[in-house]
Amino acid sequence: MMLLGMVFANMNVSGATPIEALWRLVCRVAARLPACPVSGRRLRIAFVYTAVSSAADAEPFRDSDAVLSRFTNLDYDVLIVAQKGKLGYNNPLVKLILNLHCHSRTLESRNVQIQGVMRAIRILRLDDAWLRAVARRHGFWEAVVEYVTPLLERNEHQAATLIELDAHYETNQANIRQ
Repeated sequence: MMLLGMVFANMNVSGATPIEALWRLVCRVAARLPACPVSGRRLRIAFVYTAVSSAADAEPFRDSDAVLSRFTNLDYDVLIVAQKGKLGYNNPLVKLILNLHCHSRTLESRNVQIQGVMRAIRILRLDDAWLRAVARRHGFWEAVVEYVTPLLERNEHQAATLIELDAHYETNQANIRQ
């Protein structure tokens, strides 16, 4: 079964690493990983940001809506987001989030954080027409049914992983608990 990942970039801090530089770093890390034993593909990384640089390698990511659509259609495996993509974007196949964003204890920051985290805990629903179509097109619908059905029968949660930086852990976890 194909699962997706997101990286929440920390773009609201003075001196933050530009999203393009973060994307290049993640691409270098992905290039060192072996190909997926199931699909035979290497990780495909994209980013969504409204203020993309004019660098030639950033050209495919200038249209944020098109990038989100391609991620939704499984053309990418990992999506790096700043603000766009964290709010209002739903994709139940996102089950891994690396949060590089340190939130404050304000209500606005907490809401942004919670909406982002909720991307990783959206449940896979067997009656979701989009999920069924995408999973069938990519050949993993049976795996989705095999994974979801026992969890539904036992009334258990589906697994998701949120990775936080140690430096941000205390504030971010306090927000989630609140």
